[in-house]
Amino acid sequence: MKTLIFAGAGASVELGVPAMSAMMKQLVELLESRAIAPAVLLEVRAAMESGDYDIEQFIEMLDGIATMSRSVVGGRVDPELRQEAQVLRSESEWFVQHACERVVGASSTLLWGPTLAAFRGRELCIATTNYDRAIEMAALGCGVPIHDGFAPFGDKEWSSLGGNEDGPGVRLLKLHGSTDWYRAQNTDDVLKLRHPMPLFGGVSLKLDSLPHEALRSAVVLPSREKRKTEMPFVDLWPAFFNVAREADLAVFIGASLRDPDVRRRAADCGTRGAVFVVGPTCPDVVTSMAPSPLFISQTASEFLMSTLPAALLSENPIERLLAAVGDPSEIRPRRSVLRLVETASDGREDVRRRCDALDALAAAEVALPASLVAPLIESPDAAVRTFALALIPRSPQRDELLGLSREAVDSENDPRFAREVEMLTDLLERGVLA
Repeated sequence: MKTLIFAGAGASVELGVPAMSAMMKQLVELLESRAIAPAVLLEVRAAMESGDYDIEQFIEMLDGIATMSRSVVGGRVDPELRQEAQVLRSESEWFVQHACERVVGASSTLLWGPTLAAFRGRELCIATTNYDRAIEMAALGCGVPIHDGFAPFGDKEWSSLGGNEDGPGVRLLKLHGSTDWYRAQNTDDVLKLRHPMPLFGGVSLKLDSLPHEALRSAVVLPSREKRKTEMPFVDLWPAFFNVAREADLAVFIGASLRDPDVRRRAADCGTRGAVFVVGPTCPDVVTSMAPSPLFISQTASEFLMSTLPAALLSENPIERLLAAVGDPSEIRPRRSVLRLVETASDGREDVRRRCDALDALAAAEVALPASLVAPLIESPDAAVRTFALALIPRSPQRDELLGLSREAVDSENDPRFAREVEMLTDLLERGVLA
């Protein structure tokens, strides 16, 4: 089964990368604290308060001002206004990269690891317009090879395009670039750095191993769509189109589908296979699409850590996903499964809070894989071990986890835990717990 996962901005929100509107709010607060271009920011504040206004619209406006020689009404653009727009654009470029570098490996592995592991031996392509490196960090954390078009680093600080397309693993298409991609000014080559850093405006990097090259960020910010015609984007988008046309299963996670190219690809997928849109709320455009994708009202973490891995481990993944489809008009309150698992797994956390998190996971009826539940059952804390048993019945690997629980009984002098395991085993064998 050929599968396409498209990750939009909402897929990284739980990792600390703000969504477009929240990112705009944070950027404005930062600029105001530094008293940068206050006159422009007053108008931006007014626009934000009057309705939806996000960082994409902001950068598009700044690029329009910075590149205009005459105003809409025929007068000359104030040079000071143009200069302020250029400064704000540089600040925005740095802030977007900085915000996307907030992700950390441990959380990324928890979020994406169960899905990546479940796809071992299957054909998977992940396409994303996100700049963060969550997917790459997760793949490294769970030992899944990623093919992103770049050669392996080896012992170098940088790698170049080419040499990383074949073999087992997940194909990754970063359609707007990545925070670790840089373009060489002299050759126009795109390189990937092992240790990236956000760049401000006209600031460039130089490496000791490339002394004659200045490197600039290679990300495609919202109003720079023309850069899709440059390498490697000129190859990435057609590759995305081809994968969409051949997918048997396509899932769009945390995507607004405002981008017409992405929306068309979702429609392409619907002509061949099953298409699902996943998010806390259904994007407005979904109901007007033909054929209309099926909507699953879940956070990215619930879907990537529970629903999708459980479906892939079942006999009929698409049928399992269909069971999760809900009414697009329904808004269901959702807690972050990622946050709950992080709290439950944190040995430094208060035991009461850890047990409360396990209680909430059980109440949410999430189907967590053994890789997430096993460490909890093996916890040195008796209360955590006992509360973790409630996650076994819905796990797609419950027999494995039940066996692990029996082993824990043999190794721990914990009568209460032993009684709980015996009771759980009996209820599962009698079919009382499905």
